[in-house]
Amino acid sequence: MMLFYSRLLSLLVGILVVTSASANCWQVVVNQSTPVSHLSQLQVQAIYTQHYQVNGETPTLIDLADEALRTQFYQEVVGMSLNRWRAHWARLVFTGQGNPPAQLSIEQTLSAVQKTINTVAYIPFNKQVPSGVKVVYVYEGREGNAEQCLDVR
Repeated sequence: MMLFYSRLLSLLVGILVVTSASANCWQVVVNQSTPVSHLSQLQVQAIYTQHYQVNGETPTLIDLADEALRTQFYQEVVGMSLNRWRAHWARLVFTGQGNPPAQLSIEQTLSAVQKTINTVAYIPFNKQVPSGVKVVYVYEGREGNAEQCLDVR
């Protein structure tokens, strides 16, 4: 029984370290050929709630499959809980106004962005951005402290 609790404690500590270190800072990324060089946080919020078009088109959105990371992104950057986000998308789907973003791993996300123009995705700041992908927005945590982001790279 003691072994179970020690493993559980190790797992919880590992989760806290990963989420607190790497997910306080985010990069919003697009395909290198997408004609956007910078987005504001308000634009990112509008994109992820389907209220903003990139270059005159509704972008293809990608979410991370990891629910803990997805929850943090929506709370910190978009400013809504994951339950509120789900309700928002349920309404859009029901009214025929859109489909929710695909949920992919970080590696799959970067690959999809590399291959598809007008695709918008987010990744933790500590992830390396490959060629063919560019960063258009960086969220530096609630305190706006860029140094905390650099510490986790």
